[in-house]
Amino acid sequence: YTPALLAIIRRCLRHYLSPEMIAHRLDIESDHKITLSTMTIYRWIGWDYQHGGDLHHYLQRAFKRYRSGRGAADGRKHRLAGRPSIHEREQIVQTRTRCGDWEGDTMYGKGGHLVTLVDRASRYFKARKVAKRTKQQTTQSIVRMLKDQPAHTLTLDNGVEFAQYERIAKRARVKVYFADAYASWQRGSNENANGRLRRFIPRSTDLSKLSSQKLRRIVE
Repeated sequence: YTPALLAIIRRCLRHYLSPEMIAHRLDIESDHKITLSTMTIYRWIGWDYQHGGDLHHYLQRAFKRYRSGRGAADGRKHRLAGRPSIHEREQIVQTRTRCGDWEGDTMYGKGGHLVTLVDRASRYFKARKVAKRTKQQTTQSIVRMLKDQPAHTLTLDNGVEFAQYERIAKRARVKVYFADAYASWQRGSNENANGRLRRFIPRSTDLSKLSSQKLRRIVE
């Protein structure tokens, strides 16, 4: 590596660009006549970490352990009985060739919660604040966010706040499906967008003091 190239990579990481994005853009734009693989950049971040560097802090999920939500499934199954499975979703959704196939979730916050939606094809991202993560407020927020948007399908996780999914389907005129339990990768676009939003709105943020205007600027 040349010092100039390393400086570019370091600057990109500190602007929260992923190693995948950096490798792809370097391949297109670099004047260094060099191609770096994603794994090469990850190995360099690992070397930096071992030598006391801080680059790993700018990765979305670096050095974080997965925690299973054991013990919560029974109540969810009861409240979401008969929910449509993601495996019943039409195949075109998987191809990401049309706008209007959404993924949704909620984000915990101090003094409030966020309801988030992302379009699978365009990656268009929306977030709305709710005081409480109830099924009524969640339903109302989703319906409002999908208003005037193309909406064919909506894939959600198994949170009980989505218990009124039939009401969402009727009012937003969208087909609602649910991912498998503990299979967050089936809603990968939404999980990724939420992770990026967390960089600006950590769990310790008091959402009761976050204005709708500031939230909109962060999302943009």
